[in-house]
Amino acid sequence: MSDDLTAPGSETADVASNDPVSVTNRMLTAGQRGSTIEAELPTLLDDDCTNWIPDVLPWGGQAHGRDKVLGRLALMFELFEVVVQSSEVQRFNEDESVLRAEVLYTSRKTGKSVAMPVIEFHRSRNGRIVHFDIYYKNPDLVAALAAE
Repeated sequence: MSDDLTAPGSETADVASNDPVSVTNRMLTAGQRGSTIEAELPTLLDDDCTNWIPDVLPWGGQAHGRDKVLGRLALMFELFEVVVQSSEVQRFNEDESVLRAEVLYTSRKTGKSVAMPVIEFHRSRNGRIVHFDIYYKNPDLVAALAAE
């Protein structure tokens, strides 16, 4: 895995590209710049975007609609400083990509951290994310840290 937040060769990709790898990379870099909820991320999500996150997490479950998806992500960022330590994005098929990342979650309340392998499946259309699922290697560890 690369420590770079972009897939090989994507540095020169047109920002308006509808390629699913480009869309996922833009979502990833928007989060790393801290523009996640307030600025760029909303422009990368379709109005009817849906996502699924493990139910055990405070921000988990199924969400439908950009505002609900953003609300769940906002809760995660409220509870944790989230740092992607390494990542790799690959095209899965015509409209889907897979993000594999090592993510460090640091509790804003306690300062304790846990590093967690995460896999995300993203489906995009017309340059926007229409659905994404997030899988944590051990979501119970992140949930326990959130509960402290």
